[in-house]
Amino acid sequence: MEVVLNHIEPYDLKKQPSTFDLQTVLTIDTESEDLAKAGMGSAGEFDVDGQGNISIVAFKNLKYFIFNSDGIFIGRKNLDISWLGLHYGSKYATVNKGLFYCYKEKESGYRELTVQKIIWK
Repeated sequence: MEVVLNHIEPYDLKKQPSTFDLQTVLTIDTESEDLAKAGMGSAGEFDVDGQGNISIVAFKNLKYFIFNSDGIFIGRKNLDISWLGLHYGSKYATVNKGLFYCYKEKESGYRELTVQKIIWK
């Protein structure tokens, strides 16, 4: 992958990296049997806190499914639906502390959340 800032050619600063690779360090399969048993259903937006904990909205039951920074499911929390329609920072892709978080659609229609380390070159 290459960062293009001028929309024509890759931007090149002397002695500064302008391209990067992505190395997958973690995948959360929202279709997994364990998450299905926990009631996840279809995964919606997600957010990442300062410690790398991941909260994924499950619209089936209006709960956050919370994972630690290693991708281990650690709990659920009810959503306060009074603010559900407001945009508060949840997303489908984000960068946090050198890691790129994004969804990948599976053929089944479910999503995998991947966490990839950004390696600048």
